[in-house]
Amino acid sequence: MHRKYRNLDMLRAIAVLWVFVCHAVLMLRPGPTINWMAEGIGRFGVILFFFHTSFVLMQSLEALGPASPKWAATFYIRRAFRIYPLAILIIGLALITRVPFAPWAPAWHEDRGMVTVLANFLLSQNLLGKPSVIAPLWSLPIEIQMYAVLPLVFRLFERKDWRKGMALCLTGAAAAAAVVYAATRHLNTLAFVPCFFSGALAYKITRDHTPTGRAAWWFPSILAVTALGVLFTLDIPVEWILCFALAWIFPHLLDMRASRLATLCEWTAKYSYGIYLTHVFGLWIGFTLLGKWLDSTALRVTASVAITGVASALFFHLVENPLIQLGKRIAPGGDAGRRNRSR
Repeated sequence: MHRKYRNLDMLRAIAVLWVFVCHAVLMLRPGPTINWMAEGIGRFGVILFFFHTSFVLMQSLEALGPASPKWAATFYIRRAFRIYPLAILIIGLALITRVPFAPWAPAWHEDRGMVTVLANFLLSQNLLGKPSVIAPLWSLPIEIQMYAVLPLVFRLFERKDWRKGMALCLTGAAAAAAVVYAATRHLNTLAFVPCFFSGALAYKITRDHTPTGRAAWWFPSILAVTALGVLFTLDIPVEWILCFALAWIFPHLLDMRASRLATLCEWTAKYSYGIYLTHVFGLWIGFTLLGKWLDSTALRVTASVAITGVASALFFHLVENPLIQLGKRIAPGGDAGRRNRSR
């Protein structure tokens, strides 16, 4: 069993908190400045997810035993059982309930035709040029596409010349991302490759470095990179730099001790995938459907948090975890004891 990091739990808990805060603030219809800040916080929360996911999946790949001929296949099968079941269920619920793409801006992306729905079920809407059924789904195709290359990244880090290989990969991805953006004026998966690489790099450094810095610096470090991420929202090279700053900071800090805060972060990280996908429903119900009876913002936020929390816990125990265990039975490997969750 590989090591569990409480610092990773805190990172993931903060990531999903940023996304929820972003969308809850947007439900209040703030002015342009607050709107811009909220959107920046939400975007950087997703980037923190990318960092966290790649770190944890490097651990998973190591635990699966790279010498096995079915090593990569086992990884892909488990990822499919981890990501697709809840996503498909949430997409189906969104179509049945007709929850808006974004309750804070319900006029966005009304297209829910057959091709769009199929693209969402396959989590390939960015490749087919189709909108997501609900806003949070935009990041899942990027993760799915990065999963395809993570085993290769793991192999790269096993090489003696891994620094040269990583530099070539990042340079190629950055150049390709720039070309695609210049041609289409849209961001693409390549633009987030360094964000994933940074998490993998942090994993590599932890294997070769003994931390000595105080754990208390981890939380302010996350706040600092978030603040800079908001300040330079959509400035892609700056976001890359911030992710690599995290990749350097994380391995140099001791892990936080067991505490109530650590337990809260662990609980939030455990249910974070469900929180990420269901909070749109929570906000829609709390602010829109129940808004006429809940006569204050505090009550609407409380209702939204409660609905999201209950839904994410139920979906974890009824859908996520059973399907994760099924994936492990279908594709057995060496990481059955893994505790850190990845989305």
